[in-house]
Amino acid sequence: MATTTALTARPPALPDDGDIRELRLALVCYGGVSLAIYMHGITKELEKLARASTAFAGGGENPYRPDRTEYAYFNALRRRATADGYRTRVVVDIIAGTSAGGINGVCLAKALALDAPQDGLRDLWLTKGAILKLLSRRPKLPPLAGNRMLAWLGTAFGDMDGKGRGTLMPPGLALNLFVTTTDINGYSRRLPIADPPAVSTVVNRHVFEFVDRDGQGNLDAGHNPALAFAARATSCFPGAFPATRLADIADRQARGGFAGEFCRVYELAGSSADLTYFVDGGVLDNFPFRHAVRAVAGKPAATQVDRRLLFIEPDPAPARGGPDGAKPGWAATIWAGLSKLPRRQPISDALDELETYNRRVRRVKQMFAAVEDEAAEAVAPRLGQEYGDANGAVNEAVATASPFAFQAYLQLKLLSVVEGMAAAVSGLLHYPATSTQETFVRQALLAWADAEGLLEPSRELTPAQVSFLRTFDLGYGRRRLTFVIGRVNHYYGSVDRHALNAVKHRLYELKSELDLVLARGEAAPLLDQVEDVFGTGSLDPYLDAWQVGAFVDAERPAIAALRAALGNYLDGALVGHGARGYAELERLTAEFPADVRDDLRSRYLGFPYWDATTYPARALSDVGELDEVSVVRVSPLDTHRLQAAHTAAEKLHGVAIGHFGAFFRRRWRENDYLWGRLDGAERLLWLIGDTGDAGAKEAFAAIAAEEGPALAKAQALVERVRQYVDGPVEDAPSAAVTI
Repeated sequence: MATTTALTARPPALPDDGDIRELRLALVCYGGVSLAIYMHGITKELEKLARASTAFAGGGENPYRPDRTEYAYFNALRRRATADGYRTRVVVDIIAGTSAGGINGVCLAKALALDAPQDGLRDLWLTKGAILKLLSRRPKLPPLAGNRMLAWLGTAFGDMDGKGRGTLMPPGLALNLFVTTTDINGYSRRLPIADPPAVSTVVNRHVFEFVDRDGQGNLDAGHNPALAFAARATSCFPGAFPATRLADIADRQARGGFAGEFCRVYELAGSSADLTYFVDGGVLDNFPFRHAVRAVAGKPAATQVDRRLLFIEPDPAPARGGPDGAKPGWAATIWAGLSKLPRRQPISDALDELETYNRRVRRVKQMFAAVEDEAAEAVAPRLGQEYGDANGAVNEAVATASPFAFQAYLQLKLLSVVEGMAAAVSGLLHYPATSTQETFVRQALLAWADAEGLLEPSRELTPAQVSFLRTFDLGYGRRRLTFVIGRVNHYYGSVDRHALNAVKHRLYELKSELDLVLARGEAAPLLDQVEDVFGTGSLDPYLDAWQVGAFVDAERPAIAALRAALGNYLDGALVGHGARGYAELERLTAEFPADVRDDLRSRYLGFPYWDATTYPARALSDVGELDEVSVVRVSPLDTHRLQAAHTAAEKLHGVAIGHFGAFFRRRWRENDYLWGRLDGAERLLWLIGDTGDAGAKEAFAAIAAEEGPALAKAQALVERVRQYVDGPVEDAPSAAVTI
């Protein structure tokens, strides 16, 4: 957890060329058994688009041959740049995968981190994805050989390491990978209730997290056994593949380090990850949107960014009428209850949750807009003052303008700051959010703060409360910097892009100072103090009976000492941070048009007006960043160049036999893989705004040239592609796409 934060909190490198705009994609791949072959065709096109856009962002002529789809994507991006006046770089920086989609997600992450082709996985699907080769022929076990698949995956990933050419990620931008799985046994977690004080629950859902930033992280060659195991565990379809365990990792060194790196929560629960068994991630988390959305929220940038959440759905559920009254049989009931319904419902739940989130973001934005004119007018006279004087005057003005609302705002901040302290303590001790210890620490610090009078409601804050906020309210600084960064984005297109990039990069650097202040070397002595107070040795005697009060009473002097030490450290480490941010903003905007410069400075100085108005809504509705999440689907139903399908089964053989169909014939696997590349190419061209016929013909011609010789059993589809390519160009564009 701490390593991930350290790698993702700092902004990417400031690009030398300001004439670049990033289209960042967060990819969600979910289950489908043999439909993984179709999904692989799509993820291969994502790799090729990322490669082409990396080359295009670097400038120069198209370096690719026409028989590679990179050639088509490069040309499409060039056409887009001619229209826009800037270049677009497409970046996949977040991948969340489950079940069959998890395998493809892992492979794509390796490809992006290394700039390596995914040919090994393609060959695995086509040549070894046959049902006869997957059969284990071991009695009393599920029919498919899981460990054979594990070895094949490890070989495919190792093959990529030898072919890596660098990276397809912008310098300094982290790539996050989330792979879900289901623990058959689960681990116990204590949760507080009214009576009894706590109950034990069983947690079966788990996620393996990987990250890479400039080659640092765990997507490297040394982690291939871990990556292969994650891919094997997430795709372990119940009843088809046997459950897997850490002992199945052949590499002894990798096996020994896996639990500590990826299963910390088991150790905290007193459970052994080495003794449990994992099955398909789709059993409980078949559409892992949440992991992707949460990763989006704090991603820093050093240039203009557009964001899309892209999900691959190989077999979309058709629209249905009402029930016909037919009674389901025994087999249909079992299949629906154990597999079909639990896997399908999360799609609806995830999309509903995203729509709710977007509505909340829109409401908060409306609140920001409601006070914009008044706030700017109130702050304008302060722009010529020294920061300290201006900042104090603005805060005083906000407090007196609406004293009752402002006091409620401060009380909410006090509560949030204590919860932030708890999160920092849990982060330092590597207590995951799903652990008993994380929950106990949060409750203990809230109880301590209440006993200290820090949460006592009052007409005016006490001196102790004011001092506490000034030292520990790091969230305010983060929100202010994020708010100003959002306004910087508003001026792309009207102010020099390179200058805006410099402002944005520096503000993100200042934000990362707040995010990583406890990761500095000089903070190391605090870790021993945190361990003494909140380490497992201190907490364990109180967890079973959930004796929060007794713990706080016993540790109150130690908590007070920790608070003092932490406060002294933060006061020294972040001295003048707010003033420094304003000085940097003034310096970097010195040559901006006066109205733009004043607008950005007034938002920094006047942030108390906006924060006092909107923070209660943001905190209580769980809205972090103020960006809506735009969702785009890739499926067999979303393309039309070659075939407008009403159901996925009209295109894909993998839909048949409960999604196992493509494993039964090579001809079917070749068909589905080729359709994946074709649908992926068409949809990705649309995504970057190239909706004409010419771009699609270029891409399809490249796919036919590249795959035609190898796909001997898919020649009918190859021929259909060639007929389309040789036909007349119909360049009537569909609806314009804004990216």
